[in-house]
Amino acid sequence: MRAVEERARGLEEQVRRLTAERDAIASTVPSGVLDLFHRVARSRGGVAVAPAQDGMCQVCHVKLRLQFYADLKRNEEIVQCPACNRILYYEAPPPTVSAEP
Repeated sequence: MRAVEERARGLEEQVRRLTAERDAIASTVPSGVLDLFHRVARSRGGVAVAPAQDGMCQVCHVKLRLQFYADLKRNEEIVQCPACNRILYYEAPPPTVSAEP
């Protein structure tokens, strides 16, 4: 029983720490973007952000138009999936290392 209570206290402390960290980061985000994030999260079961990879949204699996995907890869503005409205992000794949002598 004691171990469970200690574990619960540890988890509560972790929640407090992570909440403070999240709030600190959220304070640096423009309010319009933060409002968009919260609006999408409410309508999509808490999942407001989705990766885009191989020309498609990885959550709803809709193929993105080529120009849209090219614009997304530049990461110059906030873009939403045209199908599920989640905020899309692109993460470049890690560079491959060749084994040439």
